[in-house]
Amino acid sequence: MEQQIKNILKQLRLNESMISTLLGVGVVVVVGALLYNYFSAKPTDQISDLDLTDVEQFGETPKGLPATHKVQKGEHLWAIAEKYYGSGYNWTDIAAENKLKNADAIMEGMELAIPSVPAKLQTMVEPEVQVVSPSPAAQTGKYTTQAGDSLWSVAVKVYADGYQWPKLWQANKDKIGSNPDRVETGVELSIP
Repeated sequence: MEQQIKNILKQLRLNESMISTLLGVGVVVVVGALLYNYFSAKPTDQISDLDLTDVEQFGETPKGLPATHKVQKGEHLWAIAEKYYGSGYNWTDIAAENKLKNADAIMEGMELAIPSVPAKLQTMVEPEVQVVSPSPAAQTGKYTTQAGDSLWSVAVKVYADGYQWPKLWQANKDKIGSNPDRVETGVELSIP
């Protein structure tokens, strides 16, 4: 058995250059195939190659369409689609309507036709506005800090404006100290 193993190893050593050559050829073939696939892939910036049909329709056709849009500096199709449809996914409809081969090639001053098509999945959400009114502490002139409070959060609670925190710090330096980022729990602050 030992003799057989020695014979096999001896044969392998004699054919070492042949084995190295075969492995080298294999590596070259694999790398060549990868490069071929990479460079033969179709570019994704062409509208005709894109398929966004699985993007759901969420709304009706917006009023006022079809329309014409004059491209402003810094605009792109996604933002333009959000402006008219509330959905950036409608950029494909704008690109198709204007027969754009490259969606990134729009320029300032260009006139784009905005087609009358249903809006797709909503991407633009109206911001929620929260109205904060000053707390009763503003009238009493005192506020006791709670766990997690900072001068910013106290200013929001008291003045409805976080940028008023320096007023609180100036009025309470003796209680807070020289570091306005550190506010202890249970400290009674004077509200100027």
